[in-house]
Amino acid sequence: MNRVRCIAAVLAFALSANAQIDAPHWHGSESEWRRDTPCLRELKPKNGCVDMRDGRRVCRQSPSAEGADVITIVRAGRVLFRWKLGMAGDASRHFFRADLDGDGAPELILSTLEAVSNGYAIETVGVDIIDGRNADARPLHFVVEDFDPRISFLRAPASKRCRLFATEWLWTSDRKRGAGDYLVGGWLDYHAGLLHHTKSRPVLARRRLYSFDREMEQGTGNIYEWLRDPRAEALAAFVPEDDSYKSKPTIQSGVLQSIRDGKVIVAIGAEEHALELDWVRIVDDRTGRLFPSSYEPGSEVLAGQKIVIRSTGWPPEKYSEVRIRVH
Repeated sequence: MNRVRCIAAVLAFALSANAQIDAPHWHGSESEWRRDTPCLRELKPKNGCVDMRDGRRVCRQSPSAEGADVITIVRAGRVLFRWKLGMAGDASRHFFRADLDGDGAPELILSTLEAVSNGYAIETVGVDIIDGRNADARPLHFVVEDFDPRISFLRAPASKRCRLFATEWLWTSDRKRGAGDYLVGGWLDYHAGLLHHTKSRPVLARRRLYSFDREMEQGTGNIYEWLRDPRAEALAAFVPEDDSYKSKPTIQSGVLQSIRDGKVIVAIGAEEHALELDWVRIVDDRTGRLFPSSYEPGSEVLAGQKIVIRSTGWPPEKYSEVRIRVH
């Protein structure tokens, strides 16, 4: 899918001459990840609130029919955090509980349906994770596509950890068929307000061909089953987006100042620039894998890092593209 956004990337995509997709193929275990099972438990809030085990109460309220939802975390009468989410009907917002990091203190997960695309009816879902142990940690936020409680968080056999399986649609090009849409999914571990790519698992990608279309239209299976199909590819890094139509980029150095409150602040020389979070993508330089869209960690883990900015326009506007490599 083509996207209109700025893309921030901590980036290193290797190429494989024999691959269909221009990304290195996976050479690890092909069996372990096929045995994962769902690990989310949906909660039924009372008056819009759910209680956590350490005395925190998390409430989701709609001030008005036309206003954004407000999330409030309270403990012992003190407001710890409050933030706004997009509007959502009752059927499009959910609370879940799962021990994501396996420490015995389960996290609280909120999902919000933000948009549904025309044509393929792809669902864009915002996810907020509230740490189960550290009440002072800011909630972590990100966005995925076609979130499904049955497969978006999975547990490996004999593991205490519940992993995120993040999915999205990417428009890319392969050497045999040219440009096209791919369903892509990858595993990430959660710990202390941060996501970490699961290096022992591949990135899965399946092109949307007629056979895949028929499966989706017939409603047979789910996203995880579609990506476990033999026609899906197992990759070591994320699928690079097709940029063959783009103009030659400019490259400049800077510093990443912060990712917070829906903004990514970067410094170029003496000037600071604020980028909208939903224009930005971050990629793990060690693995070449994308973090989910609109990734806002619960801590300033990337603040102060030197960056190399690769852009097709500066300062960036809503319809320009920027890639940022963080060292």
